[in-house]
This record gives sequence, structure tokens and C-alpha cells, in this order.
Amino acid sequence: MATKKAATPRPKRATKEAAPPPTNRFRDRITGMKKVKASQLRAHPKNWRIHNAAQRMALEGIMAEIGFAGAIMTYNDEKGLVIIDGHLRADLANDDTVTVLTTDLTEDEAQKALATFDAIGTMAIPDLFALETLLEPLEFDSHDAEAAIRNIFDADVANLTKREKIKRSQEHNAAGEIPAMELEPQEHYDYVMIVARTRTDWHRLCSTLELSHVRKSQSRSVGLCRVVDVRKFLDIIDAKPLV
Repeated sequence: MATKKAATPRPKRATKEAAPPPTNRFRDRITGMKKVKASQLRAHPKNWRIHNAAQRMALEGIMAEIGFAGAIMTYNDEKGLVIIDGHLRADLANDDTVTVLTTDLTEDEAQKALATFDAIGTMAIPDLFALETLLEPLEFDSHDAEAAIRNIFDADVANLTKREKIKRSQEHNAAGEIPAMELEPQEHYDYVMIVARTRTDWHRLCSTLELSHVRKSQSRSVGLCRVVDVRKFLDIIDAKPLV
């Protein structure tokens, strides 16, 4: 009687070790998202932003037009959810249900986020041409919202002009130069007229030529005049083309 040979065991295949999951550079502190009534959220006792009437009306106008499009950031303490970012939105929402991001931030970390969350964003230098291109075709139902947006644009222009003036002044001082004095308009001068078709171009020109901004009076004058010495103008455009 034939006997069966014992099957020889096959060699085990080498198994590949699973690659470790990639580690993020920054920790993810978001623990969840939930819907709660805005009235159940507590304002952070150290919130340093004062929301004036103009801001309230502007935000209320935007929220009425596009809806609630941003989650409120919170953290938990022994009494419940505390707002880190979104105080005004929560206040305007009142007893409506809102979307809330929950985090595992400690009290100390929440205070750091409260102090810096929006403040760091304001450090960005605006591209005024891109901003005006964005705003130009937009029409807002809320006059308060539109006025607020335009005021932000004008403030960005003023801040950018101020920074450029300071930089140019520092460059003149470093080179031991004194900026040329601007001339008073006189009838016997020859003139070159530069037309600015947008506010952005006008403010850029004023900034480049170091022209002060003067608000238009209530008179019937057509525009505002500035006079710059031609040598100063040529020095500026040779060093920095107006493009």
C-alpha cells in the first residue's frame, strides 16, 4: 500500500512592513463640528475686539445676503463651549442654530489663539489692483456692507501709501539725499497731465511721487492738482518705472 509523502511546507513570503503614517508638521486641534444654538455659546472673557455699530450693520447685511458661511471656533472649559473666534457672528445669530468647530485647546492656548487669530491676517499686504478688480463688478444689497467694504479698501490704500512713503524716506536718508521740494502751481509752467482712471492707479501715482492726499472740497472744481518738479519726476521714473 502506497504511503503519502508529507507535504513540504512552503517558505513564507516576506511581508512588507506597513509604512508609518505621515506626520503633519502642525497638530490638528479640531476635535469636531456640531450644530448648537448661538445663545448656548459663551463669549471669551478676554475678548479684546470691540464691535461698533457700523461693523455690526455691515456684517448683518452680509449675513442677510449670503448667509452664515463660517464656523465659530470654540474650546471647552468646565462650563461648556467658549468662543475663540466669531463673537459678533454668534451675537447676531442670537438663538439661531450655528455651526461650531470644537478644539482641544487649553485655556492658555485658547488665549494665544484669541490674541493672534485675526491679528496676524491683518499683517498681509493687500494687492490693491486685485482687490479693486474683485470689488468692481460686485453689487451688494446692503448699503452698510458695501460702505464698509469700500472703507476697508480706502484704509488699505492709505496704509500701503504710508508704508511706501516711510520706505522711500528711509532710502533717501540712507543715501544722504533730500527729496526735491514740490513746486507751487504757476501759470507760466509747462504741464504734463497724467490721467488716473481708477482710484488704485491714482493712489499708486501719489505714493510713487510722494504726493500728499488731499480730500476734494465742496467746491465745483473738476479735480485735484499736484505739481512735482520735473527733475524729481524723471529721477523717480528712471529708478522705478510706473507699471
